Amino acid sequence: MLHVLILEDETYTLRYLQAIVSEHPLVKSVSTASFGRDAVQLAQEQRPNVAFLDIELSPEDGYTGLEVANYITELSPATRIVFITGYSKYALDSFAVHPFDYVLKPVKKDRIFDVLNGLAKEHGQQYQIRPKRIVVQCGQEMIFLAPAEIFFFEKQGKKTFVHTRNGVYELGKSLNTLSESLSKEFVRTHKSFIVNINRIRKVKELGNRSWEITFQGYDQPALLSRYKYEEYKDLFAISV
Repeated sequence: MLHVLILEDETYTLRYLQAIVSEHPLVKSVSTASFGRDAVQLAQEQRPNVAFLDIELSPEDGYTGLEVANYITELSPATRIVFITGYSKYALDSFAVHPFDYVLKPVKKDRIFDVLNGLAKEHGQQYQIRPKRIVVQCGQEMIFLAPAEIFFFEKQGKKTFVHTRNGVYELGKSLNTLSESLSKEFVRTHKSFIVNINRIRKVKELGNRSWEITFQGYDQPALLSRYKYEEYKDLFAISV
């Protein structure tokens, strides 16, 4: 499993990188820094497998990404360097520290995954060992949820919530968007619900050709519409 360090002085880009790197199945942990000195300290303490470094940092930082790379290489020689830059002119200079790769902005998820896949191969690991995680923005924190932690997603008005064993969180995505990206254990059972079929305890008929879904270890139910029952009835054992 990969331990990743990210140095990026733009808050939005840093959060975006953290989210997509954390989705990769072979990434175990992600540490982030907005300043060069913090990245150097984290590298020394954690010895990450890879450091994604923004080359051009803010003038107030006192470091450039190239200088940070040199320090990290000295402190943690096994750490692979991947430079991130909005200017291709920096790519040539970056090769002075023998980076594993470099990524041009705007950053693309597929490009980051390609880099991580290459790093995983160096460690003799295969892609897709663990399920994709769901990223939830909760205040100033980002929470990463494994599918097994999730009971169901629910639409309430214009808001979307995810019900988990550790609480309920609001999501910034619609159920339609979630349906396109979730793995096969998640099924759209109702216009307002997507459920994890692996966590279902029973399905009970309520009348009017509608059903209530209850879950193992969770009190709140979800709904199954008559239309979705016809589509997925083979998945459910109905209790009357």
